[in-house]
Amino acid sequence: MLKTTRCVIIDDEPKAVSVLAAQISKIEGLDIVGKFTDTGDALHNVPDLAPDIVFIDVEMPRKNGFEVVDELRILGLTPKIVFTTGYDQYAMKAIKKQAFDYLLKPIIHTDIIDLMARMHVEKTGAKTLTSVNQNKIRFNTLNGFYIMEIGEILYVKADGNYSEVHLRDNSFKLITSNLAKIESQLEGNMFKRIGRSLIINTRFVTQVDTRRKKCYLQSNQGIIDLPIVKKRIRELADMFE
Repeated sequence: MLKTTRCVIIDDEPKAVSVLAAQISKIEGLDIVGKFTDTGDALHNVPDLAPDIVFIDVEMPRKNGFEVVDELRILGLTPKIVFTTGYDQYAMKAIKKQAFDYLLKPIIHTDIIDLMARMHVEKTGAKTLTSVNQNKIRFNTLNGFYIMEIGEILYVKADGNYSEVHLRDNSFKLITSNLAKIESQLEGNMFKRIGRSLIINTRFVTQVDTRRKKCYLQSNQGIIDLPIVKKRIRELADMFE
């Protein structure tokens, strides 16, 4: 059985805690072991919970998020710190605090998916076609290469020894890599093979029709449907348990 990732949420607003908890609950393998709206209560209990990740608001009464993180580290705790806030002016300070991530509210489940993908890459050393940074990717072509935003890739379709990379704007690029190579390189970025010739970005799945064996993705121009084999339907369903 795979080891789950333990996390706690610290935010003085109960509604913010509930919203974030709802998004986290959609992610397989990420378990909430503690939720706190009081910083004193958090500092008293978090050491015993031994979380892998601490999601913590920046602006809170009594102690702000940065002060709480300092105290956690004094206690010898070294979880991944993810600051959550409605304001972007704290980004530089978060970086100085060596935060693993900095998420702006409202946080959506794809933010958490991206975070978990980064943790997977860091833990396993999995390759992710990121020759520019962790958000961009390089694909070679006959005449050079393309640089693309990973989050803009909707799906990849095999074309012999080449592949078509289809983007959210309904355009596509022909690249000189076969699907097997792309699948190995995209490991850890929430891409899933749904047949012999197709890899999809699961962030954009809206529906699966088991009778028609169709998978529906949301592009910027509307919904598109792609064929999916029976075996992959079950695997895709398990991803969203």
